[in-house]
Amino acid sequence: MGTDVLTIMDSNLKDRISLKEKIENLNSIVFPLLSELIILPEDAIWKWDYDPIFEGISFAEWIDSLGAGITISEVLTISFFNDTISLTSPIRWHTFLTNKQVSSVWKNIISTIANVFGSTMAIYLPDQSWKPATNADNRIWEGVLFKEVRKKLHEEGESYNTLEEIHSLLDGYGYFEDILRGISQLSGDRC
Repeated sequence: MGTDVLTIMDSNLKDRISLKEKIENLNSIVFPLLSELIILPEDAIWKWDYDPIFEGISFAEWIDSLGAGITISEVLTISFFNDTISLTSPIRWHTFLTNKQVSSVWKNIISTIANVFGSTMAIYLPDQSWKPATNADNRIWEGVLFKEVRKKLHEEGESYNTLEEIHSLLDGYGYFEDILRGISQLSGDRC
């Protein structure tokens, strides 16, 4: 088991009614980008898999439940919390730090998703193998707001300006904050 990339973002989910439609509209942008990183088996297709636990309730109610998740073809999971979105990825942390094409494609995916959800910041972390990242992930699942998670992360770990700076560390652990625009390319306004 290796270390993967965990990405957390703030969110501004005001319009929960049309959110499912916005998510489905991401298909034409996100799926081709994911295809640059991952090759699916021949008979598989890219699709959104909504957590079956929440069947029978409205999409808005489902999104409002703590940790409601959407998976894309068992590859990427997007989980929704109070004001935070957490994305697990199939990308290894070391590859993200060292392969500019992979990190660029992943950042494009994040930026595209962020635009739909009104996100203004993404934080890229090594997943559960680094204590500050584990603590941040746990806080999110406990319902702690993004601003407080970020504050605690600043107290417990070090933020770096570039992925190259993190890679140059002996252990390769740290995190990278990316300021996003938060403007939807699909709708032309904030969510």
